[in-house]
Amino acid sequence: MTRRDSNNVIGRAESVYIYLPRSSQSESAEEESEDEAPGEHERWGPAALCGPNPDTDPGGDKSPTVNIYTATPVEYGKKNTLICHCRGFHPPRIDMRLKKDGEVMADCQESDLSFDRDWTYYRSKYTEFTPKQGEVYECEVKHDEGKPQTYRLGTS
Repeated sequence: MTRRDSNNVIGRAESVYIYLPRSSQSESAEEESEDEAPGEHERWGPAALCGPNPDTDPGGDKSPTVNIYTATPVEYGKKNTLICHCRGFHPPRIDMRLKKDGEVMADCQESDLSFDRDWTYYRSKYTEFTPKQGEVYECEVKHDEGKPQTYRLGTS
């Protein structure tokens, strides 16, 4: 990033800074330091913007809540979509596998990793399938460095 002063390039900046208006109770413009932009502004550097926020940081590991379900009620012999949805987990490292009779299913798709207002994450994995009586469908979830957990679709 290049710093500019009166439309003249004066050098390369090492960090990105954001200048925000000062509160009405802050020091006057004459008392500003040389590091600050002209006018009544506060400088916020990378640490202030990227550090953990105790009001929103989930703080530590949170295991996912896992749901395995189908898009429509199961009818044997009719095409459906098998969905495994994980939510409420942190950190965002998760591996999900849909299985049929213990074997990983092919052609599965995965949603983007997204986060909720509380900064925990969610993701879904899904595939089209045609259920048959006697088949067992599962979702195997491995969160962070933990052991894989298996969740079974109830088809009864």
